[in-house]
Amino acid sequence: MMISKLSELLLISRPTASQMISSMEEKGYTRRVMSTSDRRVIYICLTEKGQAVLQMNLARYSGVLNEIIEKVGRKEIDQLIFLCDRFQEVVNEVKPRLLDNLQSAEEHPVEEPV
Repeated sequence: MMISKLSELLLISRPTASQMISSMEEKGYTRRVMSTSDRRVIYICLTEKGQAVLQMNLARYSGVLNEIIEKVGRKEIDQLIFLCDRFQEVVNEVKPRLLDNLQSAEEHPVEEPV
């Protein structure tokens, strides 16, 4: 994966992603691999040590998630997912009007009373 793609996925800046990868590289979790077709492109790969840490954390978080699902109940989890999806739909419907209102407010600010 390229740093630019990683930064997009994590919603962080490229410099922040680069610093994060450098830190992981120092710990032996990642390595940088130059593209064979384009020398300007550098891919980030997990090392064996990085893969091991990833698998360990996935197992840990999977166990916690399964416990949460067991305690809350699958039906309620499904309801939560449905409500989150519905909320996102409504946000997407309202967003254009909200952006228009914000733009209008910037163009025509309301004066404060004296």
